[in-house]
Amino acid sequence: MRRLILSSVLALVALAAITANASAAASPVITSFSPAQVRVGQTLVINGKNFKKGVKNNRVFFSRATDGKTVRVRPSKASSTRRMEVVVPGAVAKFLTIQNGVPVGTRFQLQVFSGTFSKKTSRSRSPVITPAGAADNPSSPGTTVGTTPPPPADCDSDGTPDSTDTDDDNDGLPDDLETSLGTGTCKKDTDGDGVEDGFEYYSALDLNGNALPYPGKRAYPNALDGSDAAKDFDGDGMTDAEEFAAWNLYGGRVLPTAAGQSFPYSAGNQTSTAANGVGAMDLDNNGRYTDDEKDADGDKLPNWVEMAKNTEKDYPLGSPCAFAVSTGPAPTHYANAFTDCGAGPRPNGNTFGNVVTPTTAAGTAPPDYLSTQRLNYMDPDSDGDSTNDGDDDNDFDGLSNLEEVTAGTDGYYTEPQDPCDPDTDARTCPIHPAH
Repeated sequence: MRRLILSSVLALVALAAITANASAAASPVITSFSPAQVRVGQTLVINGKNFKKGVKNNRVFFSRATDGKTVRVRPSKASSTRRMEVVVPGAVAKFLTIQNGVPVGTRFQLQVFSGTFSKKTSRSRSPVITPAGAADNPSSPGTTVGTTPPPPADCDSDGTPDSTDTDDDNDGLPDDLETSLGTGTCKKDTDGDGVEDGFEYYSALDLNGNALPYPGKRAYPNALDGSDAAKDFDGDGMTDAEEFAAWNLYGGRVLPTAAGQSFPYSAGNQTSTAANGVGAMDLDNNGRYTDDEKDADGDKLPNWVEMAKNTEKDYPLGSPCAFAVSTGPAPTHYANAFTDCGAGPRPNGNTFGNVVTPTTAAGTAPPDYLSTQRLNYMDPDSDGDSTNDGDDDNDFDGLSNLEEVTAGTDGYYTEPQDPCDPDTDARTCPIHPAH
């Protein structure tokens, strides 16, 4: 009988140990919390199961719902496996959303570590944390006097909460793709170079021929490289930033909708899909229109003429594109602005606007208006006189800008921002070298 009792006791002890081990191995679960809105420095109550007793055995994680930035803290009270209390730490304050320069209520997901991690609370069912200085409304604990609870987080303010929006920042890249790339789901321009993530991503694909996957190493238009905005990867003379600006202006910010497509003003394709409109000119007479030869602002002047980069280009040996001279009074002054590619002189896309450095064709300094009011490829009316740049006469020499950069009966192949070219007796050509 004594042996039977002893065996029974041992069996019960073993069962208790197995049960205890099973319980210890169970992951913690958060079932609820209160209040729904809580200030920094206030106490938040977390209910659930499988918590560990003792504050040293638990950790509480506050993760900003929009981007996962996290603060970890020990609970202030953990005497039960089903309930713990935690004071919202001051470190959370630096992650509160700023609106009009003021921190406002921000949603944070909760997660508990009690030997193992619990799942995070869902974005839509997580507490809203407000600044420490916000006053409580006695009739509704956890809300702020004179305000209503903040709406769900919505990075791009498109009316679709981030919890259900597949592209939180509206940069053209789905959130799951951004997560895999390492770009911010709530930042249109992760690397801060002024060029949006989606534009850089699709430009890189375009540069890579679209038949190949996204290139994972530099250099290419890269949403994680803050130094590449001034680079010209596709060799059309326009930097990534300049093509991005043209893309913003032209055609409604269109990105590819299917594999293998280019898009208007891609930084990875010299001949992207912007139309060859009225202002486009085949500046090098090679039979195709590159992005620099198109007209983003629709003012009848190609982008490069207005960009006036003052760059030099050496044509390869054997090329029919020899430099040609201006027809103005100082034919060697703008020799590098014109090219003969077998069909007569044409602007070669190299340099317009070098009148600013150092002198005009007459050897005088340019008038002040030409030093400050340059032609702008992003503005159809650069000087604001209600006349588009193609029809306008920015150097006031009696010839339109378009006439100066084209050939034929009304064309001169001259500098559109030099009042002395083609006529040194023009009404605005400076007459004193010390001007």
